[in-house]
Amino acid sequence: MRTISVRLLMFVLWCGCASAPPPAASSPSAGGAMPPVSKSYALTGNDGVVVEVVDFQNGEALLRVTGVDSPLKDKVLSQHRGREGQDLRYTMQWGGRDRLMLLQSGSEGWIGKYWQLYVPGLEAIPVTYSDAHSSKVDAEKLFAAHEKQRQSGELEELQRFHQSAERGVEDEAVANAAAAASSECGASLTAAIVWETVSDQALREHSVADWCACALRAIRSACFASPEAKTFVQNQVRSVSCRLNAGAGEMSVDAGRLTWSASFALSDLDNLAGKAFSRLYLPQ
Repeated sequence: MRTISVRLLMFVLWCGCASAPPPAASSPSAGGAMPPVSKSYALTGNDGVVVEVVDFQNGEALLRVTGVDSPLKDKVLSQHRGREGQDLRYTMQWGGRDRLMLLQSGSEGWIGKYWQLYVPGLEAIPVTYSDAHSSKVDAEKLFAAHEKQRQSGELEELQRFHQSAERGVEDEAVANAAAAASSECGASLTAAIVWETVSDQALREHSVADWCACALRAIRSACFASPEAKTFVQNQVRSVSCRLNAGAGEMSVDAGRLTWSASFALSDLDNLAGKAFSRLYLPQ
């Protein structure tokens, strides 16, 4: 049995309120009637993983996964089906984001086509077409189960954006980066994202922690390479504050607090952070 990570489980089951009303759980048919079916089939993987798929003629699909220890187990999830080049992609709403759920890739050539299942929080799971399981897929029963779960609100809960849980995951990653910098510099550093500078849209679209952690990586690298940097941190830095709305990659220090100002439009952040920190401990 495959097991989902504790952090993702907390994210999905978090009971805090979202910052905005969640979107209604999607359905392949807004009117409640099942659209015309183009085909139904099933895929199987190791450890008892089974994926049941119903494709509709309107480009939508339903998908149910069993054999995984995950909040989406046995949920009949609405999918958008589309092609990108030779890839066939099934995408869904999960935690306020579009997520790739199932992928058929490859060609009819010597490599052949292959399938990958993407369960949030788990590594990609290879799956293959199964004649035996495909013959048991009942499109009408899957659609009825989907409608029941949608109307009960359980699918909406999976699709909802959970701001507090999302921030908690990012804060944990920043704390880990601060611990690594502290160890290298021989100091006790704390670090925090200034969440008032991060919109929910940015939180959905970016790994916010990495925009903050690049400053901590710069500090850690400088302490490893330079005794002057290590002395500077030990004497003048106690905390790192990350403001991520409009900065151009600057750092400043005031009363023991180092402020890193950046924006999500920037690139090459590690290089920018390294140069900004060097201007602090090696002033021109």
